Amino acid sequence: MSKITSFVLLFCLTILASADTARAQGANLLAGEGSPYLRQHADDLVNWMPWGDAAFERGKREDKPVFLSIGYSTCYWCHVMRRESFKDQATAELINQLFVPVLVDRERRPDVDETYGLATQLIAGVGGWPTNVFLTADRKPFYAVIYVPRDVLQQTLVAVDAEWTANRAELNAGADKLAGVIHQYLNRREAAVELTPELLAKASAHVVSKFDPDYGGVAGGAKFMRPSLLLFLLRQAAAHRTDAALKTVEATLHGILNGGVHDQVGGGVHRYAEDREWRVPHFEKMLYDQALIAQTMLRAFSLSGKQRYEVGARGTLDFVLEHLSDASGGFYAALDAGEEGEEGEFYLWTREELTQALGTQDAAFAEKVFGVSAQGNFNGRNVLYLKNTPDNLAAFYKLDQAMLEARIAAILSKLKSARGARAMPATDRKIITSWNAAMTVAYAEAADQLSDDVYRQAALANGTFIWSQLRSEAGGFRRSLFLGEPTGEGTLLDNAYAALAFIALYDLTGEAVWLTRATETADFIVEKFRDTEAGDFYMTLDDIAFGRTKLRNDGDMPSGSAIMLDVLARLSKRTLEPEYRLHAEALLAAISGMALKDPAAHAYTLLAGDQLLRGELTERQYIANGRVRARARIDKGAGLLRVSLAIKPGWHINSNRPLEEDFIATDLKVSGVTAEVTYPMPFERKFSFNDKPLSVYEGRIELTVPFDENAKPPASVELTVQACNDRMCLLPETAALRLNAVLAAR
Repeated sequence: MSKITSFVLLFCLTILASADTARAQGANLLAGEGSPYLRQHADDLVNWMPWGDAAFERGKREDKPVFLSIGYSTCYWCHVMRRESFKDQATAELINQLFVPVLVDRERRPDVDETYGLATQLIAGVGGWPTNVFLTADRKPFYAVIYVPRDVLQQTLVAVDAEWTANRAELNAGADKLAGVIHQYLNRREAAVELTPELLAKASAHVVSKFDPDYGGVAGGAKFMRPSLLLFLLRQAAAHRTDAALKTVEATLHGILNGGVHDQVGGGVHRYAEDREWRVPHFEKMLYDQALIAQTMLRAFSLSGKQRYEVGARGTLDFVLEHLSDASGGFYAALDAGEEGEEGEFYLWTREELTQALGTQDAAFAEKVFGVSAQGNFNGRNVLYLKNTPDNLAAFYKLDQAMLEARIAAILSKLKSARGARAMPATDRKIITSWNAAMTVAYAEAADQLSDDVYRQAALANGTFIWSQLRSEAGGFRRSLFLGEPTGEGTLLDNAYAALAFIALYDLTGEAVWLTRATETADFIVEKFRDTEAGDFYMTLDDIAFGRTKLRNDGDMPSGSAIMLDVLARLSKRTLEPEYRLHAEALLAAISGMALKDPAAHAYTLLAGDQLLRGELTERQYIANGRVRARARIDKGAGLLRVSLAIKPGWHINSNRPLEEDFIATDLKVSGVTAEVTYPMPFERKFSFNDKPLSVYEGRIELTVPFDENAKPPASVELTVQACNDRMCLLPETAALRLNAVLAAR
């Protein structure tokens, strides 16, 4: 883009300053929009229009480019740019007179954000919010910046207008070329590759190499949670005994739980940390971060048995129930970083504030525990973090671990009470389908693992809310709900995550209604989103700009393609429909090459693909396409390993002695255990496919094995069954039931 002289800039600004300051081109159109972010800008001096055909038709009619700004309600720098530029008279006049201004909430329109965020990275070499992109009237980008100060934005606006006037043909040609590059990138294809354990191990090592070996998290720059990577590594650790993967996850979780990125006082996590040690966060709290980091901590607890992960997961889940819950069962999108005043002000402490809240003695103790200093670590105040390990503190204060933890808990309770007198950060009350569904999955897993009825009720209430309030007339799901009004069609991720949430509720409750809802949702996705030629799925129902696009990279959340692969893999085990397995295999073939080429960007795809090929790693398994549901657990009080089976009506499995040698007996093998298995009393039944009666099990049964309560969980529990009905027998199956550390600890 050509530079303009300071003379031209001064001249243009002088003309604008002398112009009529009345609002040009009509009123701002955002006041009634279903987005807190758009409503925040309803009183800007910029004459914003929402994304839609009307804005681009106006651009054609008035022969103006579109100035597209993308942000979200809890974005600190979005607020700064609004105050500096969009409420500034001179800047707003430039935008209003030279462009058609369009404002987009990235959380409401992730498709727009992904497309033009990529354009910004290609044009400017950076990404972030607010994203400000200049478009032709046919929606093709030709220039972009992220946050810039007011004077730089003014210079940019005038320079773009000068280029638009002087070099239109060249600019349009460049926009056409860039649109083609973006479309090609978002729809790129790679040859299918088989996900062997060897290739997955190589992918795991590649992912591990990107992590900070001391504090965890992906090394270099700001540290985000990256839960897709952590969940993949946990799968590798559990399925393929990858020690480096588990160590990497544990280092990361310890870094997070020790750091200021974890809200030590109120629970939950902030969006990311600005430093290597996770101490200084970017202060907004996003619902999806809470869902995915809680799920990660639950799975780490399941695998390791380390109590700290349970405590961290509970603190995060409880924070959501306390601060992000809607009375109807939904969950709000986020808490702000601080729209007005100092960023993070709600979370910061001075020494004086600690003394006032705790008294002199406890304040001195808290300073040592939480790294508080006179100079502070953020703008002269302190983000609390765990400076010392519990072991070091216990030794220094000559306290046992329980006494130390009790004292810290009492201090945190007082600090939470004192902090409660401060003004809470603003809440984004938008309810987003995929974020809520991820929360349902987290609460369902927590209820299952921790036997917690509060989390069970939260999962069921949220799942019911998604089905009843966010479902569209067409059969899929809306993107979001705001003030009781649904807004926008859901993306692939919204629909796929809803299906995954319903599967999680089916696993939790065994109630068939949730499996029916999952299959109905999956069928809708296959019908409306699937690329029948390639085998994968489009991101949206419609083309937003220059061709339907696909999103396969994991970002803050796993990609819609990865979650859909997870859904199809699970449904293939829980239902009688073979199409789910076929669709899953086609999807994996379409994206496996891409995933193995860049594992860090497709970690959840690798997790879901491994699960499809080698099964789920849980204490619950589905056999014979869901006709038999098995679950293993250790009952320490009774000194027994119990394997419970639920067999669907109309079906049976052969007993441990079927009475005919051609039929496969039910068989339970527990590694390292020599005690005999106790099988239940069978029934003798006569079936049409056999001349003689057979010995079978029906309904609900339980197999037990004596188990030493002090022993470690066995490395493997293998259950072999053959399922039959009155007309036929299926092939026998062997299911590996994983007994985890949590179950052993119950």
